[in-house]
Amino acid sequence: MIGEAKSTKGLVFVVLSAFFFAIEYLLFDAVFQKSNISPQSALFWAFLTIDFIVFPFFLFKRQQRRKLAITIQRDGMTVLGISVISTFAIFSLFWGIAESNSGIASLLHETQMIFIPLLGVVLLKEILGWRQLLGIALALIGFICISSLKGEASFGVVAAVVFSAFLYSLQSFFIKKYAPGLSGPSFSFLRTIIITLLWGMGMVLFGQGLEPPSWQILLLLFVAGMSGTFVSQIFYFEAHNYLPISTLNIYSLAQPVFVLVGSILLLNAPFSLLKGIGALLILSGLVLVTHGHMTSRKREIEDRISGI
Repeated sequence: MIGEAKSTKGLVFVVLSAFFFAIEYLLFDAVFQKSNISPQSALFWAFLTIDFIVFPFFLFKRQQRRKLAITIQRDGMTVLGISVISTFAIFSLFWGIAESNSGIASLLHETQMIFIPLLGVVLLKEILGWRQLLGIALALIGFICISSLKGEASFGVVAAVVFSAFLYSLQSFFIKKYAPGLSGPSFSFLRTIIITLLWGMGMVLFGQGLEPPSWQILLLLFVAGMSGTFVSQIFYFEAHNYLPISTLNIYSLAQPVFVLVGSILLLNAPFSLLKGIGALLILSGLVLVTHGHMTSRKREIEDRISGI
């Protein structure tokens, strides 16, 4: 009974995480539909409002200032490099949402789960199992279905969002290799500050200006950023205490489902049989990839233990 209660609590946390992450996608989608704001302006103002809210937390608490200083001294270059990667990753994702809709962008962005084992093959000399290979094949067929949606998801949109997913996966490997034990809150804060500065300078250099949007749009950008950057992550990390990683990652696939349904019901995104088939193929492929990856990692750990 205790195990069942623990699993149920973990499931609630991961579903809440997926729900709040879906809110971020849907709100950004609404912003792009209801205003003529560019993806780069939306990115800049979303991150700037988050900076103002979380800044006092890191400045006024001595413990957080100490952790921040340690992170800068020990992992400063890694944080800077990852922030540059994140800047391109976030812009590619924002552009994909602006040019298509949140449902498709959210679904395609889950390809992070495919890039993780692929990067493991390239960088860590891991071997893909049959489940992972089948999952990748199904997902690729799903991408072809999605990219053939005329007027809704061009090949450029698919390429941009998948490129964003690749960059997100790449930064995870950099963290594990160059900054083990990195302070999550300090990293998130520094990353947000650096991205804001990079985009602000870039917009000024390219003559786009930094005129703020209306307060209604600014509020939507703030709520979207806080929902996905902080609230969703709180529930996601808490779920780690109740669920194994393999189960956690599979449940996390509820997020693109939430976004797809929300975009259709709330934002009048079109629905078609082709989109449904593409979404089903991608989600099925991601489940197989995730399950296969976690199974291979578990087998590797068991082999190491048995060899001791």
